[in-house]
Amino acid sequence: MPNTLEAMPEIGAGGTLYTMRVKPGIYFADDPVFGGKRRELVAEDYVFSIKRNFDPKLRAPSLYVLEGQIVGMDEVLAKARRPGSLMDYDTPVEGLRALDRYTFQIKLAEPSPRFYENLTDARIFGAVAREIVEAYPDEIMGRPVGTGPFRLTKWVRSSRVELERSPTFRA
Repeated sequence: MPNTLEAMPEIGAGGTLYTMRVKPGIYFADDPVFGGKRRELVAEDYVFSIKRNFDPKLRAPSLYVLEGQIVGMDEVLAKARRPGSLMDYDTPVEGLRALDRYTFQIKLAEPSPRFYENLTDARIFGAVAREIVEAYPDEIMGRPVGTGPFRLTKWVRSSRVELERSPTFRA
C-alpha cells in the first residue's frame, strides 16, 4: 500500500517509465525553516531526495542500487565527481523529473524488475524537504523533519530518543 502516493506507481514504456502521484495534503512537521507556514510534500521533494543519493559528498551507501539505472543521472554523477565540483541539484535530468506539483517520473535506461521493489526503500526514496537539508546540512540526522505521525523532540546520540505526536500529521 502506498503511504504518500495516491496509488501504486504506473509502469509504462516496457518497464522503463515509472509515474508516481503524491497525495495532496501531506505536510512536513513544523520547523522554523518553513517560516511559520505549513510545508506540503510535493513531487519535487522526491526528485531532490533521489538526486541526493548521487551526491558524492554524501557517500550514499545505496548508490549502487541506482547507478546506471536512471537516464541522465550517471552524467550528473560524473560531473559532480570531478575535482572541485559540487552536485548540481538543479540540473534537469531526463530520467528524473517532476511533471507538476504532485507528479514525478523516473525513466530507466532499461527495464529492471527489482526497481519496483527498491521504491519501497525509504533510505533511497524517502522524501526530504530541500529547505531542511540546506538549513541544517551537517545536522540532518539529528534534526529530522518528516511527514510521519511523530516528530523528534530530543536526541542524545546512542542513548535516548524522545518523540511527540506531530500535530500536522494527516489522519
